Amino acid sequence: GRDPKDDFEKINLELANFSSELSERPQIVAANKSDIATEEQIEDLRSFIEEKGLSFFVISAASAQGTKELVSAIAGELEKLLHLPISGDYPKDVAFFPDSRHIVSLNHESNTMSFFSLDLKKNIIVLNGPFIKVPSGNCIIIKKL
Repeated sequence: GRDPKDDFEKINLELANFSSELSERPQIVAANKSDIATEEQIEDLRSFIEEKGLSFFVISAASAQGTKELVSAIAGELEKLLHLPISGDYPKDVAFFPDSRHIVSLNHESNTMSFFSLDLKKNIIVLNGPFIKVPSGNCIIIKKL
């Protein structure tokens, strides 16, 4: 089988070769397919990742095990980013839909809304459709109906 530690190193090398700025950003590592891994394999990978100072989550997209915790951690990291003194068009507000599989963001300078979905099988966030212009947004409220 494949070695997840080797895969991790290769992916990060490719990322650094593409953009050193991106490679220096915070990372959250999700170990998928945990339902078919041994405890020893999971703990070995956990030690490897945590030694690098990174957050580590054990998930199974097939059974949704650990995905809520992962989404919560991602939301926490996004919340931190919202309070950084940065310039340019950045999210002003971010909210997760009650299904924990969709995100909406209100972009600060362009007054646009963006909708995203979480593809837990591929472990990616996908932009859904074009940006939607809003007159002057200042918050997002999502209510479960």
